[in-house]
Amino acid sequence: MKSTAATTCPAPAGVAPGLNRRRFRQCFRKEQIMPARFAATANAFEKGIESTPPASAVKLIEGWEEALSKVDLPGTKGIERDLGALKKALDTEEPDGERVRTLLGKLSEEVTRIAARTDGAVQPKLEDLGEALKAA
Repeated sequence: MKSTAATTCPAPAGVAPGLNRRRFRQCFRKEQIMPARFAATANAFEKGIESTPPASAVKLIEGWEEALSKVDLPGTKGIERDLGALKKALDTEEPDGERVRTLLGKLSEEVTRIAARTDGAVQPKLEDLGEALKAA
């Protein structure tokens, strides 16, 4: 039987496992994966996401999929699903630009909703990411 401990962030000591917001914050604050994800993604958008090779974008997406698989908060599963669709759309010989734009817009809305449920240093990063996705 496979353990699920590696796929979700554990609740902080003394916090009930059902308190998703706290678990979410802990994932972003304690996991070193998240700061690297934000930095790599911000860098791609600063350079111009449209000039990012599809293979590089797929690697970014896979990193976010891995990181989000450890977060237990309503809304993250939808983001994971749409990241998978975006990865599939980009992982073709000629990506469909309209499909990619549609998925980026949808992800923008989802990330912005998640940002409203966070606080601290994570919230502005998610808000910025939502805006970058919207502008792409």
